[in-house]
Amino acid sequence: MAEGSYSQAMPDLFFRPPTLDDLDLIHEIEANSYPEDEAASYEQLKYRLEQASGQFLVAIKAAGDAGGAQHADQLVGYVCGTCSNASSLTHASMSSHEPDGRLLCIHSVAVQQQHRRHGIASRMLQLYLCYVQGT
Repeated sequence: MAEGSYSQAMPDLFFRPPTLDDLDLIHEIEANSYPEDEAASYEQLKYRLEQASGQFLVAIKAAGDAGGAQHADQLVGYVCGTCSNASSLTHASMSSHEPDGRLLCIHSVAVQQQHRRHGIASRMLQLYLCYVQGT
């Protein structure tokens, strides 16, 4: 499927800020998307969600009918970051969030494995940049 065509093939995809109820699944996606030594911990993701919510966005496949059975909304991916006033990216500058920071540090762009290669991450990043500029 060509990049960017996922929303045409699947118009039930939408994006929203995450809630704490999403955290377990976000952590699971993170753990399945990055090597263990690079994946954010549950605590790091919770910190980003609570302290940098304006820099966190999730992709949701809307509920629908499939073979006569109703399916609930499903979180299929997310992107998150923090802001910093540091002059360069370091482990320290990416470990905290400065709400007035001029530098956006994108930490994770992740999609559930079964939904990869459909342009979700590309579309999510496009919307994310608009989203963070507005928050």
